Amino acid sequence: MSSDITESKMVINVRNDDGSTKEVTLKDPEDFLNEHVPQGTTVNLVFSNWRIYTGIYEYIEDEEGEFVLYVKPKPDSPYRICLPYYKLVGYYIDEI
Repeated sequence: MSSDITESKMVINVRNDDGSTKEVTLKDPEDFLNEHVPQGTTVNLVFSNWRIYTGIYEYIEDEEGEFVLYVKPKPDSPYRICLPYYKLVGYYIDEI
């Protein structure tokens, strides 16, 4: 008997600054490669060390064979931070 996995989801518990926790389902990192995440979207990026970085998605770029995500820390910031795509476990977008 053979089985196929058709879909898998990763659910994590996130502790907010106020100490409360919430359960979130991570979205697939490939959404960035497939252009499913619009520029200007505020995203919560979960990395392999289980740290979460929140920023405004700008673009993804292939730098010599390694993809890098560029995000702005704040809407009015003149700076961008580059983050390693290969360490991205998933992401989520806060519901407003």
